Amino acid sequence: MALMYVMIGGPIILLFGIPVSLLSDYVTRGKPLRWLWAMLIHTFGGVLFSLVLFHSLYFVIIGGIVAFVFWSTDEGFKWYERSK
Repeated sequence: MALMYVMIGGPIILLFGIPVSLLSDYVTRGKPLRWLWAMLIHTFGGVLFSLVLFHSLYFVIIGGIVAFVFWSTDEGFKWYERSK
């Protein structure tokens, strides 16, 4: 079951998550509380995509959680790069 989620969800996350992340970086550049706005954009994007594509509360919740994990990973990489 987990393999099925990875096989289906992986490409969706890459094809949708990366453009949302790039959009988030562009929109929040130089703003105060950039991390908060970036988190909201990522989470809203994941929820909206799941809602439009699947029309199921289960997938909306999963989409929000995955978007939050994607955001926290993205912020972790940014923090690591700045700390070098």
